[in-house]
Amino acid sequence: MNYLLDNRLAPLTFECGFLEASLDAITAAYVRWHRKILHRVKVSTLNLSLADALRQLEPLDRGGQRILFLSTKSRWTACFDNGVRGGSPATWVGELSQQMKCRGISCGCIPNTLSSGDSGKRGTWGAVKFTLFAPEKRDFLNIDRSVSVINDVRGWDFNAIGAVQPFEQVERYASRRVADRFTPEMLEDYSRAFEINLFDEHFYGGPGAITHSYPWFLPKLPTTTLAEARQQLGFTD
Repeated sequence: MNYLLDNRLAPLTFECGFLEASLDAITAAYVRWHRKILHRVKVSTLNLSLADALRQLEPLDRGGQRILFLSTKSRWTACFDNGVRGGSPATWVGELSQQMKCRGISCGCIPNTLSSGDSGKRGTWGAVKFTLFAPEKRDFLNIDRSVSVINDVRGWDFNAIGAVQPFEQVERYASRRVADRFTPEMLEDYSRAFEINLFDEHFYGGPGAITHSYPWFLPKLPTTTLAEARQQLGFTD
């Protein structure tokens, strides 16, 4: 089963986003937006491979205050954040796609190592998620299409909203086993329809930028190292 960097840097690679715009334009738009909502924002530029760029997101926190924007071998710019249990790019990729009048994509691929009787144990609840954002509003926010399977203590749940896209394998959505209705392999195929090689580390890298937001109205968030986060999620002993 494919995961980005084989999950060696998970949870940083659990979720990522893409915006169909240039690195400089996206970084500038993000900084303008966050400064308007009363954040101080620091920007650092870099030119690194995917793995080395992701390591610059340390320390991790629960607010995703550090965002990595990284070039790819396509017209899309990749986006990651430093969430301690995995990023949440959908929250800001969708907003930026509207502000910049460009398409956005959010992808998630989290291995499942827990089941209903494992609440409180170290591990991860599985999920595979794909969301395509439009440059303008749709019936729900600006989501053109969203497909996902997510596991938690109640079990697996499949969800799909928006207009079915030509590349979708809709026959799979009727699979008896819920987790089979949207798999990492399908997520990879869906991403490839937009010329995004989701799990290929060589697709990413080069010029990039990291933004660090400081909300003045919130207390300083506790942080943790990547090694500590991996241990808490059961990747290491």
